[in-house]
Amino acid sequence: MSSGSESGSGSELDDEYQPIQPRGGYKSKAFAQPTSFDAYLTATATAVKTSNAVFSSLEPLTPDDYTQLVKRAQHPKPLDATPFFPLYAQTLDAGFNIFFYGYGSKLTTLDTIARAVLSKRGPVLVSRCFAPDFTFKDFLATLQRGTSASALTLESIIAALDEVPHPLFLLMHSLDKAPPKVRSATLRLATHARVQVVASLDHIRASALFSQRDLAGWVWHDLTTLAPYDAELAHIDPLALKQQKDSAAADGDANGGTVAITEIGATHVLASVTARAKRLFALLSRRQLETAEGAAQPSAEHGMEHDALLHAARADFIATSDTALRALLGEFTDHGLIISKDEVLWVPLRNDVLQRVLDKLGKKD
Repeated sequence: MSSGSESGSGSELDDEYQPIQPRGGYKSKAFAQPTSFDAYLTATATAVKTSNAVFSSLEPLTPDDYTQLVKRAQHPKPLDATPFFPLYAQTLDAGFNIFFYGYGSKLTTLDTIARAVLSKRGPVLVSRCFAPDFTFKDFLATLQRGTSASALTLESIIAALDEVPHPLFLLMHSLDKAPPKVRSATLRLATHARVQVVASLDHIRASALFSQRDLAGWVWHDLTTLAPYDAELAHIDPLALKQQKDSAAADGDANGGTVAITEIGATHVLASVTARAKRLFALLSRRQLETAEGAAQPSAEHGMEHDALLHAARADFIATSDTALRALLGEFTDHGLIISKDEVLWVPLRNDVLQRVLDKLGKKD
C-alpha cells in the first residue's frame, strides 16, 4: 500500500508541476540571428589570394613557334555558309542592311559573299576596319573611289551618291573595331537609298554600340564560322607581352604592372586625351627615342627624370607647374602608357612601335 501511495503521490506532483511551454508555440532560437549583411561581411572579410602564375610572365611566342603550334592544334572544321547565300540575297533585295555576328573569323566568308552575291547587284567597296592604321580618312578615300565626289568629305560623297547609276554596296569587316566616326558615317550612309551595307561584328557585346534608332533597317544574321581570327589578330605585336615583364619588375610602380600596353592601345589612349597631353607624350617619346637609340627594349635608364620633363614642358608651354604636369601624366600612367619609377618616366614601347605611334599622332595633329 505504501508503495502504491508513493507512486500515486508522485504522479500528482508530476501533474501539478508541468514544464512551462513558451507562449504562442515559440521555438527557441539563438539570441543573435545573422543577416544577409553579416553574411556579406563574412564573405568579404577574407583576403583574396592572387596567384603569382600570371600569363605575362611567359615569354612571347616567335612567329615560327606560333605557326608550328597552330598547325598542330586541333581546329574545328569551319562551317559552310554557302547554303544561306540565297537568304542573304533576299534580305538585300528587300532593302535591308545586314549585320553578321557569331564566333569565328568572317573575313573569308564575307569576301565570298561579296563575289557571289553583292558584285552581281552593284559595285562593292571593302573596308577592313580591324586594321590598326584604318582611319576615317581612309574610309572616305574608299568611298570617293566608288563615286564622283570632288572633295574628300562625307557631305560631298553623299551628294555624289544621287548620281550613282547602280546601288553601292559597302562591305565592312569588323565594324565594331572601326573608329567612332567611321561607325557613325556607316550608319548614316546605310539610310541612303543608293547604299546598302553588309558588316561583320566580332565582339559579343557589339550591339551596345548602337541605339534602337541606329538599328532600324538592319537585319541580324548568325554567321558562326569557327574559323581562327588569324587576319584580325595579325597586326598585334607578338612582343607586346615582353614589355609587361619590365613593368612588373618595377616594384610598386604607378600602374602596378597590370596590363602591357600595345600599339593599338596606345593609339586609343592618345585619342582620348587633351592636346596638351598629346604634346607632353610626344615630348617624352622623342627624348626617349634619342636616348634609347639602338636599344632592344626601353627601360628606366632611357627615361627622363621628372624635373627634367617639367623644365622641358615649361619651355614648350605644355605645363607651367608640377601640379599641372602630374595631372597630364595621370591619364597615361593609369593606362600604363607611361611608367613612373623613382621619379623617372618612360614609355614601355619598343622604338619601332613608339615611332609608329608618334607618326600617327603627327598625322592626326
